[in-house]
Amino acid sequence: MGGTGTGKSSFIAEVTGKRVQIGHDLHSCTAECTSYECRLDDQNTVTLVDTPGFYDTNRLDLDILKCITTYLKDLQEEDIQLVGIIYMQRITDRRMTGASFLNLQMFQAFCGEKYFPQVVLVTTMWNKIWDNNAAQQELLTRERELATTPEFWGDMIAHGAKVKQFHGDRASGLNIIKLLYQQEHARRPCIMKQFDQGYMLPDTVAGQVMTAEIIRQERGEKRRKEKRGKR
Repeated sequence: MGGTGTGKSSFIAEVTGKRVQIGHDLHSCTAECTSYECRLDDQNTVTLVDTPGFYDTNRLDLDILKCITTYLKDLQEEDIQLVGIIYMQRITDRRMTGASFLNLQMFQAFCGEKYFPQVVLVTTMWNKIWDNNAAQQELLTRERELATTPEFWGDMIAHGAKVKQFHGDRASGLNIIKLLYQQEHARRPCIMKQFDQGYMLPDTVAGQVMTAEIIRQERGEKRRKEKRGKR
């Protein structure tokens, strides 16, 4: 999971060796949840699920949330266990943008703090930078800021989430997957537990976060129209 353009599809293509549609602009190429088999070694195989990002260029956030939760419900009905979630963030982003922060808030609400031990927070695009010490130090400082700021990754790490780097190669990708695969994974995301308790999508914590943001955006648009009308 992660925002549009953070490298989710590229990650899957690299570790599986399979053809995955990858976007190279600001528009998302991932419209639905798509699964890809990944062989870890001679004995173990996992399925990676490429998901659309929230605050996407083409779809309503509620549709994206419904898409992901429907997919997870189908897995649950087939008795397929969700091992964990990899959340991706571009290390090349100089600051946490509004869209990135909203995406992160949605993800946190989706998981719930009890699920954070099943989360790996991954910085991507390390292979896109110049190979010099000054650039490396700047990005490492940026990564530390993500990891130590409570409203960014700090709170999730305090509750058990791990941090890893993806360097655009299969080896670093497999290390991330194995970190999840090798631990105990009996927990389930908060939103799935709430569905079991009879919650409708808008009533879940994630749904409430989304509704609050929709209301905020509508109010902002209304104020902008009122200002234009007074000119």
